[in-house]
Amino acid sequence: MSRLKGTAPETLSVKQIILLREMVANMLAQGVARHAMPVRDLLADSDENLGMVDFERITFRSFEWSPIWLIAKKVSHYHLYRLIRTYQPQQLTEQEYAFLAKTDTIRDYLMKLKPLKLKLKNMFKNRSNK
Repeated sequence: MSRLKGTAPETLSVKQIILLREMVANMLAQGVARHAMPVRDLLADSDENLGMVDFERITFRSFEWSPIWLIAKKVSHYHLYRLIRTYQPQQLTEQEYAFLAKTDTIRDYLMKLKPLKLKLKNMFKNRSNK
């Protein structure tokens, strides 16, 4: 292994947001969707260069209209827009803001169900161990 140039950026400039949008568009065009996109997975060595690392939680496109792929693309866009909202919110379009609002509402609802999911999972796990 070799060390990559750059460090995780503390903030993202308008230029880096443009680069990030291009990276995500190219990534999706190549059939790779990320499940998360934290800023710590970005490397910047200048305002002109930006890279992305840590592709451990991804979905590969099997075919263009796969329901799993369509959802994975939405997840990638959601995380891209969240980064933009955090660092350069003026760079989001009205449609992107609307998408974020709708997805945040769905995510908040699902997060409320998470404790129930874990409780059920543990209950069934304990039953199978007996």
